[in-house]
Amino acid sequence: MIVLSTLQALCSFAAAGIVGQAVLSKLDGGRRPGLLMWPMTMLAGVALCSALYWLWITLLRATGLPYLALELLAVAAAIWMLRSTHRNESDRLPRSWWLLPACAMLILLLIAAAVQNRVGSFGGPDAWRTWNVKARFLYHAQDDWTLTFDKVAGHRDYPLLLPITVARAWCYIGDDGSVGPRTVSYMFFALWAASIFTGAVNLRGVRAAIVGLMMFVMMPWVLRDAVCQYADIPVSAYMIGGLLATVIAWEQPGEQRRSMILAGLLAAGAAWTKNEGAAYCVILLVIASGFWLARRTRRSSLPWLWAGAAGVLIVLLWMRLGYAPASAQLKPPDSESRWAALIDPQRQGQLWRAFKFAVLQHMGGSLWLIVLLWLLLRGMRVGATAVMWLAVLLCQAVVYGLVYLLTPYDIGWQLSTSFTRVVGQIWPLVALLPVVLARGEGEETADESASAGPGGVPAHVAGA
Repeated sequence: MIVLSTLQALCSFAAAGIVGQAVLSKLDGGRRPGLLMWPMTMLAGVALCSALYWLWITLLRATGLPYLALELLAVAAAIWMLRSTHRNESDRLPRSWWLLPACAMLILLLIAAAVQNRVGSFGGPDAWRTWNVKARFLYHAQDDWTLTFDKVAGHRDYPLLLPITVARAWCYIGDDGSVGPRTVSYMFFALWAASIFTGAVNLRGVRAAIVGLMMFVMMPWVLRDAVCQYADIPVSAYMIGGLLATVIAWEQPGEQRRSMILAGLLAAGAAWTKNEGAAYCVILLVIASGFWLARRTRRSSLPWLWAGAAGVLIVLLWMRLGYAPASAQLKPPDSESRWAALIDPQRQGQLWRAFKFAVLQHMGGSLWLIVLLWLLLRGMRVGATAVMWLAVLLCQAVVYGLVYLLTPYDIGWQLSTSFTRVVGQIWPLVALLPVVLARGEGEETADESASAGPGGVPAHVAGA
């Protein structure tokens, strides 16, 4: 029974992946994303399907089998649309080495399944509210679905991508048991790892991607958060996917439209997943816009970034303005107390100590020394890609720091309960920084644009 329910829950992700493929293909002029873009495309599809579910419950206040019928019709339409598309050859996955990351992810999933018994079927305390209580109101819908924003559900202003994704899984299963949220948790974990690997392959080649995956595996908090069903892994998946798609668009001008649309979708998906993701979405869109506007030859592709983000962001604003109350975090008492909180040396000291502790928790031991040695042997290039990557990372870190300094709650309690996990959201951006700085495989010089192999396929992919 559990196996069957798990397979049914997985079908909700397969459906989202098909929808994501179809939308991206049509917007990209009929070019179907290849294997290298599947994980990020599926994440985009999950965001799109959750937006569709939101429209369904707000307009018709019904769910269950009626919504499932609508989604299956959308999948059928997506399959029909994909018939008239052709595969994008530049996304071709290298034939060698692919078993290594596949086996690594499988082992991690098996370990996570084993640890699950020690955590509980419904995950940690936050997961119970976000992945289960809110999801149940959305799954049963009818007239009481707005209780999602009531005090009884907690986190009243919380974005709804995760609860809706769990509710969609329950629609496929037919009941609201623990298999749905557990499968959703593991799928986001797998898509997170796969997005890191395939994005790095597209950017710097297979060997660099393996280094990036090693950095990911060595993060000690990964399995803990995966089995606890915290939202930090899903929002981190959207964050790293959005930034990878952005820098791929920058380095591979021939793929700008597709990658820019995908980057916009994933950035909006981060905002639709967690409040921290909203700040990240603004930062990524603004910084990317600045880089594209600075290059006259690239400006024409910038609207695709905003077009990709528009649909999901409209749904988020609809929820914010029409249903969700404003967060207390966003309402400091007055400007004087706000300034006093910022310059308070005691609060700054608490934040600095928490930051040092969080960094030590995420470092992954001596692997960093090996990676730095690899980077020196491989060769570095510090260009616009690295500057863009660092700008997004540093701006997000600054926003996190300001939020904690300005919190109306006890800062010690806030730091002790959430700061390590919040730093973990952007830690993959730190872990992949050596990969971004490395030269691509087969690259002779550290020039700004990635070299290309025969037929427009990037050399670091074609020659792997």
